[in-house]
Amino acid sequence: MIDSNFEEIQKLIDSYEELQAAKLFKFELKKLIPDYELSQLMENSAFKNIFLTFRQQKDPNVINVLSYNSQLITKEQRDILSQWLVKRANNWDEIKNYNELLTKMYSQKTIKFIDEGGLKSAEDAFNRVCKELIEEKSWIKAIDIIDKYKDFLLEIKSTRKIHNLNLYVNNRLIENTKLYKKIIKNAELCLNKYESKVQIPDEILKKLSNQLNEFPVKLIERAIPLTQIQIFNSMCQHSDFSFIDLVDVVAIEDEGMYNKSQLKKLSEVDRKILTIIEKIIKLDKGINLDQVKGSEVYLRYYFEDINYKMKFYFTFISLNSLYKVVQSKVQQDNKLNFSMIDLDGNIQIAHITQLFPMIEMKIRRLGEKKGIFPQKELDTSQISFKDPSSILIHIIVSEVREDRV
Repeated sequence: MIDSNFEEIQKLIDSYEELQAAKLFKFELKKLIPDYELSQLMENSAFKNIFLTFRQQKDPNVINVLSYNSQLITKEQRDILSQWLVKRANNWDEIKNYNELLTKMYSQKTIKFIDEGGLKSAEDAFNRVCKELIEEKSWIKAIDIIDKYKDFLLEIKSTRKIHNLNLYVNNRLIENTKLYKKIIKNAELCLNKYESKVQIPDEILKKLSNQLNEFPVKLIERAIPLTQIQIFNSMCQHSDFSFIDLVDVVAIEDEGMYNKSQLKKLSEVDRKILTIIEKIIKLDKGINLDQVKGSEVYLRYYFEDINYKMKFYFTFISLNSLYKVVQSKVQQDNKLNFSMIDLDGNIQIAHITQLFPMIEMKIRRLGEKKGIFPQKELDTSQISFKDPSSILIHIIVSEVREDRV
C-alpha cells in the first residue's frame, strides 16, 4: 500500500495550493494514511520516505493539516505552526465582509490563540462589517453579526479565563448589548408579520381568571406535562410532518437572537424529559408519532407549549389579588417569622423583593419533604445552604415520572 501511495501523497502535498481547502487536503491525506494504520506504517521502510517528506514541509498550511496526528510532524514544525496560529488568530485586517467575519469567529483555533491585541483587531473588523451592513440597511444580517460577536466574546470569556482579557470582553459585551437594542427596532420593521386571532367566550375567560387567582398553582401544574402519558399527549400534538422542522428557526428577542432549532446546554430537567421522549419514540414505532422528527425537536415543542400556556395564563392573573392571597397564606404560616408589606395601590418593587427569602425558605422546606438535605454536605467549616435553584431542579426531576404509555 505504502509503495503505491507514496507518489500520490507527494502529488497531494505539491498540489495543496490547487486544493484550495485544508479540509479537502486532510480528507485525501487520511484516505491514503488512515489513523488506525499509522503505528504499523511507522515500522514500514517505505513509510520512512513519506515521513521524511512530511518533516521537510515548511508551509504552515500543510503543517496544520498534518498536525491531525502528532507523529507526522517535528518539534520545529510544531513551533512554526504555533507561531502561525497565533499570528492568524490575532490578524483581522483581511476581514472585509459578513461571511469572512463569521468564519473567523467560528474557528476554535481563533478562540484558543487570540490575545488582547487580537481582540481589539477583531473589534475593528466587527465595526467595519457592522457599519457596512447598517449603511446597506441589511438589518437582519446586522443583528445576526452583533449576536454572533456576542457569542464569540462569551466563548473567549468562558474558555480562556485570563483576567485582563475578561475585563476587555465584559466592556465589549456591554457596548454590544447597547448596539443590539438600537438595531433591533429597524430589523423588526423589515419582517413580515403574520397574525392569527382566537375568540374565547367571556364566560370561559371569567372562569379561567377566577381559577388562576384562587388556585394558581393547581392550574399551572396542569400546564406542565410531567408524566410519560402527559408528555406523549403533548408530542402527539406536533406529530404531523412540518417543513418548519427541516429548517433553522431563528427567534429575535429584545435580549438577543437564538436558533430555536438548536438546543444549547441541557439542564438536568431537560435531559430527564429528553430521555422520556426518546423512550416514547422507540415504543411508539411510528404508529402515532412522526419518526423523522428527532427527539430534540419534540423537546423544543415541549418547552414552547409550556411557555405559550404560561404567557396566556399570566395575562389573566391579577397581581394585586394574587399578592393578597400570598399575604394571607404567610400570615397563617406560624413557621415564617416575618410579615409582608401591606398593599396600598399597585405592586411595587419592594413588594416583590421581600418574597425572595420566603421563596427560598419554601423551596428548602419542600426539598426536605422530598428527602433533599438543604445544607452543603461537604462544607464542614461553616453552615452554608445549597442554592435554591439546584434544590428546585432536584424536586422537578423527582416529579417527572416514567409511567407506562
